[in-house]
Amino acid sequence: MEMILCLLFFSLACTVCIRFFYAGYRDRREARKVNHFQELTVTAFELLEGWTGTVQDYADGLRPEYEPHLTAVDPADPYMPEGFTDLLPAGSVELFFDRSWQPCSAEESVWQLQIILYKGTFQKGAAALFYEGSAGSTAPVCERTVRFPV
Repeated sequence: MEMILCLLFFSLACTVCIRFFYAGYRDRREARKVNHFQELTVTAFELLEGWTGTVQDYADGLRPEYEPHLTAVDPADPYMPEGFTDLLPAGSVELFFDRSWQPCSAEESVWQLQIILYKGTFQKGAAALFYEGSAGSTAPVCERTVRFPV
C-alpha cells in the first residue's frame, strides 16, 4: 500500500511538472512572436518617417530580401484605425516570413506582416497588422498604428 501511495504521489508531481514546462514553452513561443512583431513594426514605422507618399517609394526602402507585395487598398472598405479618419489609404505592403522568421515567398509563409499606408495633406500614418497564416483567413494576431507628425 505504501508503494502505491508513493507512485501516486510521484505521478501527480510529474503531471504538475510537465504542465509547468509546457506553460513555460508556450509563453516563450508567444513572447518570441511578439518580439519579432515589435522588431518588424519598429523598422516599418521608421521607414514611414521618410516616406514621400507612394507605396513603391516605401517598398524601395525595405531590404531586398523581404520581397514585398504591393497591393491597392479599396478606399470604400479599408482597415481604418481609430483617429485616422482624415487620412486616405495609399496602399498596402505585405511581407512574408517562414517558421524561422526569415523572409520568404507568400506560398511558404507562416507569418504575414501587412503594412497599410495612409496619407493626408500634412500628415501620414501606417497600420501594421500581423497575421499567423494568410491575411484573409484569420484576424490579426497583433496590430499597431503610428501617425506622423504626432
